[in-house]
Amino acid sequence: SLMMYDKKNNTVEFSGAYNPLVIIRNNKIYSIDGDKMPIGKHEVNKEFTCKTFKLEPGDLIYLFSDGYVDQFGGRENKKLKRGRFKEQLLLVSKLPIPEQQEQLKLFFKEWKGNNEQVDDILIVGIKVTQNTTL
Repeated sequence: SLMMYDKKNNTVEFSGAYNPLVIIRNNKIYSIDGDKMPIGKHEVNKEFTCKTFKLEPGDLIYLFSDGYVDQFGGRENKKLKRGRFKEQLLLVSKLPIPEQQEQLKLFFKEWKGNNEQVDDILIVGIKVTQNTTL
């Protein structure tokens, strides 16, 4: 994922490989999809699309790798998947960013159980304030 923030116009440009950018605004989840192609060599090389959107104060923006959503666990030892991950983001979105991090770590640890971690994990959370971000 690649994101560029235009502070003057309070907009974001986003481009991604497979994974979306997730925005939580007024307790609703919005997802801006990345392109369905990998970074690097691919059978059909084409340019990534760039999507631009306006931000509002209070928006929460999340970018993430696939390591969290691809983790096996739970009662049925299945992948967590994006839908369940987005539900967790919505649940923690009401908390301060440092507490969100701790709650996401705790949920992941409980989900994973005794399974090995399948991939690296990166989650970036950004909270939009009055025309600035924290």
